[in-house]
Parts: sequence; C-alpha cells; structure tokens
Amino acid sequence: MVLALNVFHHFLKKETTYFKLIDLLKNLKMREMFFQPHLPNEPQMRNAYKNYANEEFVEFILQNSNLHKVKFISVEGRRPIYKLY
Repeated sequence: MVLALNVFHHFLKKETTYFKLIDLLKNLKMREMFFQPHLPNEPQMRNAYKNYANEEFVEFILQNSNLHKVKFISVEGRRPIYKLY
C-alpha cells in the first residue's frame, strides 16, 4: 500500500523529476494507493513542468503504474482523496 498525500505534485515542477516520478510509478509493486493531489491553481505550481487537474493526475498515475481502478473517497482541506487499486 502506498500513501501519497500531497506529495507527488513536487515531482511535476521540473522535467527531470517528472520523469523520475514515471520511473517510480512503473517500478512500484502495490495493491493500492491512497492519493491526494495538489490544487492546480496553487501559486507553487505556477511555472511547473506539468500541472495536472485532479482527474488528469489520477489518470496519469493509472497509466504509469500497475493500478487500474479509482474510487473517490472524500475531500480533505479542499483536496480530494482517491483510492487507486
């Protein structure tokens, strides 16, 4: 199980770390992930290499990992939480 709450967006800020995130996701062997994305309109993401909307970010993870399904869980602090499995 991977708990990724408010962390993966840091990999989106630069091209080099973006591709490291792809490598990480492809090499993780997991049954489920609890994922909370950033808010795309946050100032810290203004000049990011990639700045996915919430559903786009979920889809990006599904495309680059061994996970295939998603379930919305709730919203915490204006940020959604998803279970990917």
